[in-house]
Amino acid sequence: MTSSRLYLWTVPAVLAPVALATVEGDCERAISLCLTAAEKEFYNPEIYLNLGKILLLNGQKSLAIKAFKKGLRLDESHSLLNEHLLSLGVRRKPVLSFLSRRNPVNKFFGVLSRRFSPINSGARKTNGNIPASKLVKKIL
Repeated sequence: MTSSRLYLWTVPAVLAPVALATVEGDCERAISLCLTAAEKEFYNPEIYLNLGKILLLNGQKSLAIKAFKKGLRLDESHSLLNEHLLSLGVRRKPVLSFLSRRNPVNKFFGVLSRRFSPINSGARKTNGNIPASKLVKKIL
């Protein structure tokens, strides 16, 4: 064994999946561990924080956002979940939901609503439609 090999028994159980994904690059196994933990401890927002981190490492931003939001439903004041969600720049809903996001009328009203909103939160684009396993969709 090499000296860079991570021994998971030295890492706290909550952080083991993140460590596995980060150090060993095994995101699929890490996601599987998080999903198993989420089934057993569905009330623990830390699990959804870790799942979101791993999904980000795996390039699945839209699912990571869903994981962070699910964790926030369990604990609205969780500072790390809030920080991660804000750092991702989640888009707001279109002003006129029956029109496409690219429609000029929707763009115009979107710019107006952002300029005159009390909290000026800029909206960044997400990298959108990334396919994921059925288990992730079931948990989230």
